[in-house]
Amino acid sequence: MIERERRTDDIDEVMESRFDGTGSWSRPPSADAGVFGREIRERTAECFENVPPKQRLAFVLREVEGLETDEICKILEVTITNLGVMLYRIRNRLRECLESKGVTP
Repeated sequence: MIERERRTDDIDEVMESRFDGTGSWSRPPSADAGVFGREIRERTAECFENVPPKQRLAFVLREVEGLETDEICKILEVTITNLGVMLYRIRNRLRECLESKGVTP
């Protein structure tokens, strides 16, 4: 079997996993999830506009990039305690902002 064939799914397996015997979706894709995700991203971006740049960077480095505490402290030139305070403040600020926009967990 060539490499290309091994990387692709067998169409019969795909069809069986996504559709029932009558051809209907086993689990239909949810348009709501895509719309909700886009709305969350938009609301989050709006909330980020009011965050001090250093706090925003700390949040992105930790939550998006997944950097370790010591790496972030070196990049931002802050102490571990200061980083903890920054992350605490931005998380609370984002939570309050998102809640004010009607986004709840």
